[in-house]
Order: sequence, then C-alpha cells, then structure tokens
Amino acid sequence: MKSIKSLKKELKTSLHKLNEGKFSKKLFDLHGFCYVKNVLSSKEIESYKSIWDQFYLSITNRKINKFNPAELLSEIPKDLLELSKNTKILKVIMQAVGGDVGLFRARIMLKDKNSRRSNPLHEDFCYQIGFQNKMSMFLALSNVDKKNGAMTYYSGTHKFGYLGDAGIINENLLDKDWPKFSVNLKPGDFVLMKSSTWHASGPNKSSNYRAITDFIYQPANDFSTKEILTGNGQLQKNFMNTDKNGKIISPYERTINISNSFFRESRATRLKKALKKIDKLSISVN
Repeated sequence: MKSIKSLKKELKTSLHKLNEGKFSKKLFDLHGFCYVKNVLSSKEIESYKSIWDQFYLSITNRKINKFNPAELLSEIPKDLLELSKNTKILKVIMQAVGGDVGLFRARIMLKDKNSRRSNPLHEDFCYQIGFQNKMSMFLALSNVDKKNGAMTYYSGTHKFGYLGDAGIINENLLDKDWPKFSVNLKPGDFVLMKSSTWHASGPNKSSNYRAITDFIYQPANDFSTKEILTGNGQLQKNFMNTDKNGKIISPYERTINISNSFFRESRATRLKKALKKIDKLSISVN
C-alpha cells in the first residue's frame, strides 16, 4: 500500500502537466481531475455562449437557493443542456468512464451579485446516490478566474474515498504544502473532476459573473443513471431513477430528492425532527 507521503510526492511531480489542457487518463486517475481545452470549435462555443447570454438576461430576479446560492434554480434552456450530449465532449468522457456513459445530473453553477459567497472545502459524492465512479464536468460559460470565484482542486484526495458524512472538510488533515490546482478558464474550457475529489471556490469579488456547468457523468450501468448517452444499453426503471408515479426522473430536474425514500429513519430525518421540536419549543417560550 502506498503511503500518503509517497502519494504527495507523485502528485507534486506531475502537477505541472495538468496545465497542458489535454485529457490524460493517467493524470485524471492520479489527481482526481483534469483540465481540458480546445475540444469545442469557436463556432460551437459562440453558439452556446449566445444561448447562455440571452438566458442570463432573463433571470435577473431569479430565486436563490439559500443553502447553495451558486446553484441555479431557474429552468435551463434545452439548447444549452444539449451541451451535455456534445459528441466531442463525450469522447473525452468515454476515455474516463468507458464506452457506456450515463448522465446522473445536469445543472449550472452561477456566481454573480446575487450569489457571491465562497464555497468551503468539500467533496460531492456524499450528496449523491449510486456508485462512486461519478465525475463532474465544470465547463466555463463565462471567463473564470480567481477574482470571480474559480475553484481550487486538492490533488489525489479522491483516493481517501467516502468520508462518512457531509460537510466542510478539515483542511488541517493535509500538509500545508499539499498540491492544489486552480486554473483560469475561457468559455468552452472545462475541468473534469471525480466526485470524491476535495475542492473549494473563492468568493466573487469581481463585477464579472462566473458561470459553469456541473454535468455529472457515470458508467451507464449505475442504477442511478437517469439518461444513457452512449453505448447500446437500455435505461431500466428502478427506485433510484424513478419518481413515485413511475416516471423516469430527468437529470435536469432538481426538486426530487429520492434518497429520502431509501430509509425509514436516517440521520437527516432525525435532524429534521429535532429541528421541528426546537422550533416548537422556541415558539411556546416566546
């Protein structure tokens, strides 16, 4: 078994290679992410950018998710969501996943004057269902830099697996010089990140907004797959991808949290019950 010290050394040695902007399965498996550029043509980028720009002008008074302000709640144009199925992008995803690619979730993350705050160190798998072989494609719909909330990825942290809970990760677990990676993105550039990779983002201190996709891909045979994008497989209904009416849940829907139906009781349900009791007590005292 490799020591954390030797892992850190290997990560540091190869960190500079990530700046090349080319997908490498070796780097992706080692670091838990990979920076990719020049996949889409300038014409394709202009088309998606135009759709996004027009859409953004229509959501100035949008509803904000107070728990995760950057998560865009507005219904996203279908033409923009088609980006998740772009054949050039899927060729990259297939290098990471294999020939049969499934889509678990698709959303847009936006940091502007309504959602400026930073996002502390965390990993995403604890908020998902199904198997761990999931990855997010953070594709830039705007320029992304340190001033408007670029993300920082902590190399190799996906190798620590599931942490047993969800929340802000204790950065002091890692050495102060642990290798990290952050990159400026132009529209069309993206970072493909394994869902268990620790990452964070700074606040938007700029007058320019930051808009990126968060399209979550996985092997199509994961029972939590909501749409099959490549391969010959056929999507099967099951309790992990179907609503209470027997309808396949779209990967573009946000409102349905089917994991609530998995347990008769859980930490989350007990916490909700406890908070309700606290609310009742505070009301009676007042």
